[in-house]
Amino acid sequence: MTGRASALPVPGGRAGGTAVTEAVARLRTRPPLVSAESCHALQRELSTAAAGLAVVVQTGDPAEPLPETGPGPARARVELLAAVADAVESAAGVPAVRIGYLTGRPPGPGSGPADVSAYYDRAAAALETLQLTDYLPVFDAADGLCLTYAGHRPLLPHHEHALVREDDRRGGRYGSSAHLFRIGEHDLAADGPLLAFAEAVTNPVAVEIGADATAPGVAALITRLAEGHPPGRLSLLVGPGSRATDRLPRLLRELGERAGRALWLSDPVRGGTRRDRPTRLVPDLVAEVRACASVLDDHGLPFGGLHLEAVPEPRAGDRALRLDPAQALAVARAAADRRPAPSALVEGR
Repeated sequence: MTGRASALPVPGGRAGGTAVTEAVARLRTRPPLVSAESCHALQRELSTAAAGLAVVVQTGDPAEPLPETGPGPARARVELLAAVADAVESAAGVPAVRIGYLTGRPPGPGSGPADVSAYYDRAAAALETLQLTDYLPVFDAADGLCLTYAGHRPLLPHHEHALVREDDRRGGRYGSSAHLFRIGEHDLAADGPLLAFAEAVTNPVAVEIGADATAPGVAALITRLAEGHPPGRLSLLVGPGSRATDRLPRLLRELGERAGRALWLSDPVRGGTRRDRPTRLVPDLVAEVRACASVLDDHGLPFGGLHLEAVPEPRAGDRALRLDPAQALAVARAAADRRPAPSALVEGR
């Protein structure tokens, strides 16, 4: 891949000490992890989803660490994504835009220099594995598509800014650590560095929306992250719980036509624990996704898709609510089967 290091200014504040600062600075000399053209390819597919002619499927846990050795974990994650996306395509009758959190949790506050370097190396190895298996091909064609795209939740702004590269073909700057960046609902301070980073690059962005989201707050996000960009650049992930779903109609009414400038997805598992739904996990999640889709349909908006925090092999004793493959497939099939039929279908893929 090509791509020159960008002159995008690094935000102020501590980066974790001189050693971490030097480690981050070395990232400016490393190759981009994803190409600008593949980011544009994802944007084209998201624009199709925004028109109601495709559905987005995201799987994986952005906070789950990736084991340090071997290609197996990345391959297992992308194979799970493929299985869920295939099930959604079959049930919904439209193409699935496949986005996986495939490279593990990135460095965050408190990380040391070894963590910064190790994450880049693990992410590069994981993406190389996907490239060799044709899940994530490298291409320079202006109209090519990828079978799979990599999502990423940035935690350390200095790390992300060091991987910003110039888009020599189309202009502007893009973040080369992933195709799509996900911003957590607790990282949405108007003057926050992560939101400013997302605003400064051209990559697609997904933002978590919680039960306490307000119309003015969401409208500000749409203004900053969607206006002036192609449709589908901003995805809004509706959080779990009936409280979020019950408040969604009012939020959409207050947003009015601005709601149509974002792509709305259901995110029914986020932040849950095994104690939340010990016996009716799958039925509850299916009902939640269907309720979200119904509300969007009532307001004339396409159901953009869903994100499922699913992992190939949940760890023993893990209290986080991460679906196993069977649960993820059950939720995906049942939810997609009730998706409103599109007026037209996208030909092929």
